[in-house]
Amino acid sequence: MDTYLREGFDFTGKAWDDFYNVIGSVDFSGKEEQAIYDVLKNNAGKVNFSDYLKRYIYQKSFPGKNYEEIPLEEYRSTLVALFKDNQTPPGFEEGTTKLSAAAKNWLSQTLVSRKTVLLLGFGLAMTTAEVNDFLTKGICEHKLNPKDPMEVVCRYCYTNRLGYYDFCQLMAEYAELEPAVHSCSGFEDSATGELCLSVQELETEKDLMKYLSHIKDAGGVSKYSRTLKRKFTELYDEVRLLIAGEQGHSDYTGITPTDIERTIYAGVPINEKNRNLLKEAECDLDVLCGKRLSRMRIGRILGRNEQGIQETEVNRFDLITLNFFICAQKLDAHPSVQARFNHFYEETNRILRECFMYELIIQNPFENFVLSCMLSEDPLDTFESVWEMSYREE
Repeated sequence: MDTYLREGFDFTGKAWDDFYNVIGSVDFSGKEEQAIYDVLKNNAGKVNFSDYLKRYIYQKSFPGKNYEEIPLEEYRSTLVALFKDNQTPPGFEEGTTKLSAAAKNWLSQTLVSRKTVLLLGFGLAMTTAEVNDFLTKGICEHKLNPKDPMEVVCRYCYTNRLGYYDFCQLMAEYAELEPAVHSCSGFEDSATGELCLSVQELETEKDLMKYLSHIKDAGGVSKYSRTLKRKFTELYDEVRLLIAGEQGHSDYTGITPTDIERTIYAGVPINEKNRNLLKEAECDLDVLCGKRLSRMRIGRILGRNEQGIQETEVNRFDLITLNFFICAQKLDAHPSVQARFNHFYEETNRILRECFMYELIIQNPFENFVLSCMLSEDPLDTFESVWEMSYREE
C-alpha cells in the first residue's frame, strides 16, 4: 500500500516533532521560504485525500483483490454506483456538477472541503466514526462540530442510518424552528468536548430539534454562524485599518476586498491580461488550494444573495489568515521570535475557541505552514514568498 498509510501519520506528537525538526534545523534560518516550500511540497504525498478515499472503497468493496491492480475507473464506477444506491446527489447545492465528474475529482484531489466529506458520508453510507476519521485523517481537520447546525444534523443522520433526503427534510425543519426561549444554562460557554457528549445523546428527532433550538439565536440564525461572521468582521476591519495606516490614512472605509487580497497575497503573480492575481488553480501546492482569502470569497462572506442569506460561510482558514496578517504586522510588540509565535498561537486558539472551533491543528498542512511562517524573521515576507514560489514554473 501507499506510504500515506505509514504509522504515526495522524499523531499530534509526531507532527509537532516534525515541525520543530524543520524550523530548528541549521538550514532554516535565512532559508525559511525554501524550507517551508519543500515541506509543503513533500506533504502532498502524506496528506492525500484521494488515496484515503480509495483505501476506504477498497476495504468496503474489493476485499481479497490486489490493491495495486484496481484501475481508477473501477473506483470511479463503484463510487458512482454507491451514490446512486444511497440516493445522494453530487453536491449539497443543486446543479453543482455531474456525479461522474464529481467522483473523478474526488478520486484525484489531494485535499477536499469539509462539505465534500459530509456529502461522502451520505453517498457511501458511512457511520459517524467513519466520517470523523475522514475529517481528521483524510483532510486533517477537526471532528464533526457540535455547534454547527448542519454538522449536528449530519451526525444525527449518520448515527441513525438516515439518508440524504432525510437530512434535507431535517434541515428544512430546522430552518422553520423557533429559537429556544431560554438558552441552555451556560450553553455559549460550554466546552466543545462537553457538547460532543450531549450531541451523542440525541436519540429522537424531538431531541434533535430541541438541541438545535438552543443553538439558534433570536434572529433565527445559528449562534455558530453569527459568531463566525462577527469575528470575521472584527478581524477584517482590523486588517483594513492596518493597510490604511500603511498608506498613511486613518480612515479604512476606502480599503476594499481587492486591497486585502493584493496585500496579503503580494507574492502571487499578476495575470498581465486582466491584471488580476493568477488563479488559485494555477498554484502547484495542492495543500494550499481552497485556502486563499480572495476578494471574491470576501465578497461572498460579506454579501447576501437575493433571499438575504449569506452566500458563503466563514471557515477556520479565513480567521487564521486574517489573524496571521494582524500579528505579522505587529512584530515590535514582542521581544523575540518565540514570544511572537506564542502570542499568535494563543491568540488564534482563543479566536477559534470563541467561534466554537477546535484549536490549531498542527497536522493540517496550511496551519502548519502559517505556524512555520510565524517562526521566521519576517513572517509576512515568508508567507508571500512561499505563495510566489508555488506559482513559479519549474
